[in-house]
Amino acid sequence: MPMLKYFSYSAYLEMYENTNGDITLVYSKGPHQVPEGEFGTLMETGRDASNGWSSFNQVPWYSNRNKVKRVVVYQYIQPYDMSAFFATLPYVTEIEGLNNVETTSCTNFYQMFYASPKITSLDLSEWNTKYVINMKEMFYSCSKLANINMSGWQTTDVTTMQGMFMLCKALTKLDLSSFTTYDTDDTQAMFRNCVALKTIYASENFTNRYITNSSNMFTSCSALVGGNGTVYDANNVDATYARLDTASTPGYFSIKPFPIAFNNGESNITAIYFNGQQVTSLYYNNALIFGKGYQPEITINITVTSTPPNGENYKVGDEIHYTISVTNTSVFPFYMGNCSLTSELTGDVWNIDSIDPGQTHTFNTNHTVTPSDVEVGSVDIKSGVSFDGYYYDEETGEKKYPNVILTGGNIIPVN
Repeated sequence: MPMLKYFSYSAYLEMYENTNGDITLVYSKGPHQVPEGEFGTLMETGRDASNGWSSFNQVPWYSNRNKVKRVVVYQYIQPYDMSAFFATLPYVTEIEGLNNVETTSCTNFYQMFYASPKITSLDLSEWNTKYVINMKEMFYSCSKLANINMSGWQTTDVTTMQGMFMLCKALTKLDLSSFTTYDTDDTQAMFRNCVALKTIYASENFTNRYITNSSNMFTSCSALVGGNGTVYDANNVDATYARLDTASTPGYFSIKPFPIAFNNGESNITAIYFNGQQVTSLYYNNALIFGKGYQPEITINITVTSTPPNGENYKVGDEIHYTISVTNTSVFPFYMGNCSLTSELTGDVWNIDSIDPGQTHTFNTNHTVTPSDVEVGSVDIKSGVSFDGYYYDEETGEKKYPNVILTGGNIIPVN
């Protein structure tokens, strides 16, 4: 049991009924906090909710669950236990005032949103989960829940996540990149029957090392694909694949991409920091783009823009017109300086001061068919096309040269 700071735990539930018979659940800091008539006629007052409810079928509104149409956290509350707090709400589409819930001292999230099938989105990113121990069946059977924002959640004390997202059939993506599972031993059926779930973002802190009960963890997650392309396999549904997907260790988790913005004119990137820690390697679409072994790429593409005057083959004296485009296809902004593009066939040399990531320079040129070309029977317009340019190594600062990929530029038949 974690040591907690002193808090005055306060959370009260009142139920109101309007003229249509619909019920509103109102959480507040104490009884009689709501102005008369705001939510209808008061049905029940001042029920202490600071310790939650023991299970979904023990909630005070269970017998009237089909009449509950609205849930409001009216005031700032500090529950110690949130078990079944918003459970069994078959006709509620959203919960108002979730930002009024202070969870710093909360230890139990058991069945919190259990069987609330019409809720579509939850933003819980402001919640402090540092002392939570139990997340069992928290979102169980929230079948239309498509978005859950849990960014920044700390799960260092959580021991069970059993059935946490089970039957969340509308989820396509989950961001668990802040989750830590060093104390978690139970993930049984955690994602079971999340049939649309394709991507789970996680980090190396979501480890399967200490999990002892994980049967059916991924059962029926048939859309799931790991970050390195590993697809769902019905023979691997326990915690074995609850890890980042790499070439050497297949798994169902992906590294979450994050945007990086650089100022214009940056010429020599030597280090990247993320969340206060230095990044030693950076990947984009599973390709290394920063770190030891990274080599930027330049792509040269040649495209013929003319047709033979006779509509068939080029002959002596005919001009073959084409473009040569050079693109910095690197996604990391290494400076490419003193660049030039050369075509030995045409004798052209184009100087380029610099070429930024994603930038393309295109040049027009032509070649006149010669008798020598006719003797060979063709013209290779790629022949002698080359790029010269350098970048600075991010670790040593040394000048190095990019990998050049040449595409297009078919061999043109002549006669």
